[in-house]
Amino acid sequence: MPKKKSDGTQVSTVSKDKTAKAKPVDPAALKKLEEMEKEIKEGIIKYFETGMLLQEISDKKLYKLRGCRSFKAYCEKVFHFSRSYGYRLIAYCNIWNLLSDDEKDKIPERVIRALSMVEDPTERQEIWDKVKTKTGGELPTYKTVEEEIRECRKQKQFTKANFDPASSPDKVFCMTLEKPFSQTELAQELIDNSNGDYGKLLNATREMLKANYLNDEDQQTLKQELLKRFSEWLDKQFGEKTSQDENDVEVSPMGDTFDSVQQ
Repeated sequence: MPKKKSDGTQVSTVSKDKTAKAKPVDPAALKKLEEMEKEIKEGIIKYFETGMLLQEISDKKLYKLRGCRSFKAYCEKVFHFSRSYGYRLIAYCNIWNLLSDDEKDKIPERVIRALSMVEDPTERQEIWDKVKTKTGGELPTYKTVEEEIRECRKQKQFTKANFDPASSPDKVFCMTLEKPFSQTELAQELIDNSNGDYGKLLNATREMLKANYLNDEDQQTLKQELLKRFSEWLDKQFGEKTSQDENDVEVSPMGDTFDSVQQ
């Protein structure tokens, strides 16, 4: 029951403010955070050093010292960049840390970005060693690393499919469909093995065009099949067949697939 005051007014028995007090900030921790932020903002340190600092701020939740409830909010408030960029720098730092190279301090961010496409650390190191051998110990470019990664992936698919290019000169390997195909029947085999899938056939066609494996007849055969499959896809999406009267506008689902690759 509420208590009565001498003047006759009533007050609640619960009168104290139960709002929790904010936890006091550790001056030493705040000073360290300020120093870290200064290094990041000045941009003098290298990308992997920035990643190391961001990793520490994230792991130790130091962003809370700035009144931020999350690492995302902290990145946006303090550095004006997205959380994804912050995590990307952390990822580059981790890749850099795991890489074995006496001169890795000289590896530019762009090259580490290429290596980030390889998830397995052991495979990543193998690719790096191969690239360094090819360049005679010199630092490779992004393009050199990217090409080596592409070649390694191709070899892995060859192994998976038991395909040996040297012993099969009359065949070409399609990365999209992960199978070798006869060059003399290439267009028809691509059609048969794409199982009616428009997207798979489109990507396989692009791949074969880029490798210059398709003659004029193959290109026409594949173009007709792709137009047919795209039309069927439209029918399924809209529940009706597309008309081809004088008011229709012809739109190629291929875009400039054939033309752009050959230019």
